[in-house]
Amino acid sequence: MIGLRDNVTLAVTKLRSRRIRLIVTLIVSGLLFAVLVAGSLIVRGTFASLESFAKDGFSTRFMTMTQPVVSSASMDDPKVIKRAEDLQKELVAKKTAEAKRLGIQYDAASEMPVRNEESPEPGSAKGSVLNLNHPMVRQAMKELTPAADPVTTVRNAAKDYGLKAIYRGSRFVPEDQGNSYEFVAIHKGKEVAASQNFGGPDSDALATFGTMSQTLDNSLLEPFTLEGLSLKAAAGEPVPILAPMDAAEKLVGLEQLPRTATAADKLARLKEMREKVRNLPFEVCYRNSAAMELRQTAKQQAAEAAAKREGYVAPALMYAEGGGACSPVTVSRDTRSAEEKALEAKQTEFDAKFGKAAPQTAVVKFRIVGLL
Repeated sequence: MIGLRDNVTLAVTKLRSRRIRLIVTLIVSGLLFAVLVAGSLIVRGTFASLESFAKDGFSTRFMTMTQPVVSSASMDDPKVIKRAEDLQKELVAKKTAEAKRLGIQYDAASEMPVRNEESPEPGSAKGSVLNLNHPMVRQAMKELTPAADPVTTVRNAAKDYGLKAIYRGSRFVPEDQGNSYEFVAIHKGKEVAASQNFGGPDSDALATFGTMSQTLDNSLLEPFTLEGLSLKAAAGEPVPILAPMDAAEKLVGLEQLPRTATAADKLARLKEMREKVRNLPFEVCYRNSAAMELRQTAKQQAAEAAAKREGYVAPALMYAEGGGACSPVTVSRDTRSAEEKALEAKQTEFDAKFGKAAPQTAVVKFRIVGLL
């Protein structure tokens, strides 16, 4: 066995005889060690940076949207079905009695059915389902299957996922009301008609107002508001709103940037828009369902009169659309007898008693306080 002294002697001998090889070996070993140390430091720094970014950024945070749905069990519940049918019978009885009192005709068969016929699946029998748009069905479900508090439901469902906050919002046009009213933007003195190619390249950016708009919690929208502006408004003031970029460009008269626009061009456009749309006012026309029906009647009567078909006889009561944007429909011709007018007045009284609203048309004012 070689002792310590012999090892030292051997090392000194090798150092003298193979000096170049030893120097090369030391340099290579030093470089490899330096590479390993540098790699370790870089990897550790990278993971530390990613971990820090994950804590400060949004990579560990997300938002999800929920909305209430009708349980199929409620739709098949015999109690709900019976209650809806009973409410419908009560309504028909009241309308029959009121029509008799006023001396007008009433056909119970014209009422919206409580159930809708369902198209059967291949090999199954034809059935029916509750009509969720029917007011009596909604009333029955409200009485017998009261909805749980949505905030409590969401909180319980998300308690295992680190829930931080709950925000509430709603659509301008509620789901259960369908097309019961409309919002139509007014631009350059004209109403912006909805495009047939909805969302297509030739669709109007302002045509989506109302159908695609919704309200959200102010705490979510405040980061998008322009400096010095607020989402709050007093009664009678224009309603503050955040507008999509393409719709705002249409309001101020700017063409959209081409797809080939550079990042600098987009940034310059954004700065320009933020200055031009500050408190920019615009108007929207509101119509309820009765006003929409009346306007459709006026359009149909005008089309029939313009066609001049053989045997055409103008109706005793004719309507005409107003001359300006959001103008209410007016009566252009009325040759009805006193008896017919009295009958119409009774029908209007009958409809009002059972919840049918009179035609309403109004201009609603908005102002832009931020961009999306």
